[in-house]
Amino acid sequence: MANPYLAFPIDDVPLSDIYVGDRLRPVDPAFAEAMAASLLSGSRLPPIILRRPAPAEGINKPFALVIGGHRHAAAVLAGWTTYRAEISNWSALQARLEEVKENLVRSELNPLDRAIFIDEHKRVWELLHPDAGRGGDRRSKKATKVQALHFGPRTFSADVAERCGVGERTVKYALALVKSLAPEAIALLRGTDWSRNAAELQRLAAEPIERQVQLAKLHARGGAETVAKARLAAGYAPTGEADPQEELFRRIVANWERLDAKGRKRFLAHTGLTEQAKPRQRMPRISEIVPEVDPRQIDLEDAIAAKNGAVA
Repeated sequence: MANPYLAFPIDDVPLSDIYVGDRLRPVDPAFAEAMAASLLSGSRLPPIILRRPAPAEGINKPFALVIGGHRHAAAVLAGWTTYRAEISNWSALQARLEEVKENLVRSELNPLDRAIFIDEHKRVWELLHPDAGRGGDRRSKKATKVQALHFGPRTFSADVAERCGVGERTVKYALALVKSLAPEAIALLRGTDWSRNAAELQRLAAEPIERQVQLAKLHARGGAETVAKARLAAGYAPTGEADPQEELFRRIVANWERLDAKGRKRFLAHTGLTEQAKPRQRMPRISEIVPEVDPRQIDLEDAIAAKNGAVA
């Protein structure tokens, strides 16, 4: 795929002149080490992208890193002193937006990182386009519809959904997830199993803010595999709640008690638990019911029984 930034001048830049700063996506040490080994073996990786920070930013280096955090880390690990870089003319906000857009197309992003990038994308885009959601004639219905955040004629969620290859619902879910999670909990979960499990993230987001950090700490320290187990360990759940089968059993019992007679009969028929017809029992002989009978009556019954057996 062609590099869209090739219009920028390229130069070998000393790594000591690059300010890395607060990256939205933390560097994965294992991935950086693998890239460093690739560099040492002679592989040629794409240039990184830098910008020149404004004096007001207080950065005491001539360049700030925009795109290529893992390549930069790999070059440092490999012992390189310089690395090829494209020098952009982006502002700090434009650079942040490009960093987000570059990472959003990566398939290896986990649900938490993707949600963080989508949320940051929206925040930066709104700062770059402050009138996108407030302009126009507020009295007209048409203007009211246009006041939502747009990328041209489309909504933010539609544009990002196409960029990421996901549905608009996923984009809206990501924005809601970041809004519902405590920032400290998000920081604790980066790189953990929950960050790769959308269902667990949703369960944690449903917890009160004051509990989320404690539950996230339990998981980050290896003390809880799931949110349910973390709640149990923290004393927020009664014994047995962590067992999904126990929860299902309680639901079935509760629903059974709400069923009427017809509903219960249907349920039993569905499960194959309907009572089967009992086999007909042999009618007791008179001699078994009335101990003192005429012996001739007993002989008559025996004769009838013998005759029936012969016919059968």
